[in-house]
Parts: sequence; C-alpha cells; structure tokens
Amino acid sequence: MSKTIRKNSQHSQNHTNQRKKIQFPYEIAVISERGPEAVRDGILVLLKAYRIPADKITVWITAPGQEKQYMDILQPGTFARVFSSPSNNTVDFYNYISTAYLPGTRIVYTKDSVIGFMEFDSTVSIRVRPLRSLLGLFNTGFSECERLKCSLWGIYPVAAPTRLQSTVTTHLKYISGDFWGCINPGPTLQIQLPIYEDYERSILYYKRDGCVVRLNMVAGITAEDEATEKQSGKVARRLLEKFPEFVTLRPYKNSGVLQIRLYDTQTS
Repeated sequence: MSKTIRKNSQHSQNHTNQRKKIQFPYEIAVISERGPEAVRDGILVLLKAYRIPADKITVWITAPGQEKQYMDILQPGTFARVFSSPSNNTVDFYNYISTAYLPGTRIVYTKDSVIGFMEFDSTVSIRVRPLRSLLGLFNTGFSECERLKCSLWGIYPVAAPTRLQSTVTTHLKYISGDFWGCINPGPTLQIQLPIYEDYERSILYYKRDGCVVRLNMVAGITAEDEATEKQSGKVARRLLEKFPEFVTLRPYKNSGVLQIRLYDTQTS
C-alpha cells in the first residue's frame, strides 16, 4: 500500500450557517529517535497542548518493523499514523520521508526531543515567555517563504533568552534539524551526509532558492541527550569539501570538536 500522504480535498460544510470548516493546512512529521514512550509523553503532549490536530500528525520511526510497538504504546487520538522507512540509515530515512508527501505539501518536522518553545518578549525582565501560538509560528514561517519564493524555514537553534531577538534572517543561516518547516521539494532535493544533515539541508535549500528563513524570535527547548562525536569530525570535513564556499570549521578550545559555521563567501 502506498504511503504517500495526500491532502483531503473534501471540505466539511455546516449547512445551518453556510460556513465552510477551515482545514489545517500543514502536515506534522514527528521524527522519533528516543522511543515510543518519549513520543507519547513528550512531543505528542506538547502538540496537543498547542491544539495541533491529531489527524495531521505522522510519527516517523527509523527502525522498520516497529510500527506495531509504537501503535500499542502511543495514546490513541494524539496522532494519525506511524510510518517507517525501508532503511534505518539516516540519509535514506529523511530522503524517503520527503517522497512520502506530495511535492508542495507544507510540512513541519519536529524531533521527539522537543519539549517546549520560548519566544522573545522585550516587556519582561527575562526577555522571553512561553510561545503563545504554535500555529501562528507555522503561519509566519510559511508566509515568509511564500513572500521570498523560498522553501525552508526554521527557528533560532539555541534556547538562550539573551540571544533571541525580534528579527527574521533570510541569508545563509543554520536551520536546526530539531524543528523546521519546508514546502516539500519531493525527490528533487536529497541529503547525502549521515551526520550534520541539517547543515547540509540548509545549504542545499539556500543554493536552490537563494535564501532560507530563520525566525530568531523563537527557540525550541529540547531534552538533553548525550551526543556522539564519533565520526563527526570526519563528516564535518566532508561538508567543508562539498561546500567550501559556504562552510568554515573551527575547533572548540576545550574539546577540540569542530564547530561548523555557515557563510556565503560569494556575497561578502
């Protein structure tokens, strides 16, 4: 059976007041990396709190054959479906998801490590408050993409209250893979790196569209997982070799781990 996720073209109508029911225009792709319990107790609870329709939420898992386990553990009524890709390889996984939705579909991707959102507020002493409207964030991201004729948007990558500001950047910036939205390109845009795929994705969309949108007034709050640095230096160098005009590498002083910076040298 095909797993292509198609929009329902039928509009519900209330014949009493002659008003059409407004349909939620986005698809939500939850990327599960921490197991079904983390999805159930974390991101699905958060999306429900923001009143995101469950019938628009697909949980994507990297391990083929575990759909039933997830279906048994997740709370009914908080999601629509559970899918896996034929491969648990990171590259194949993300590329497969993009082909499961029709080109042009407006998709919001979120990892199951996201547990909240903060937004800039200059009127309070701590400069931030909990995000008031997740739907409003979606609307802003996609409307900016439409205005600029580009396809990728994201939020500030670090939950640091002092760094958030009421700005929108459109030049080359890192769009974190923890939470991002796109107008689905389908199979025409494919990632190739198993680590730092979000850096690669940011560059690929920028090269194609000439801009990416980052909303610097909002940041996601994530559960901290111990990240593996195994092979990360090797992949960072591959990223530099592939995109020398967009990538610079600099080691952190204490750890020596390579820090990746994105910058379009051709516009300097």
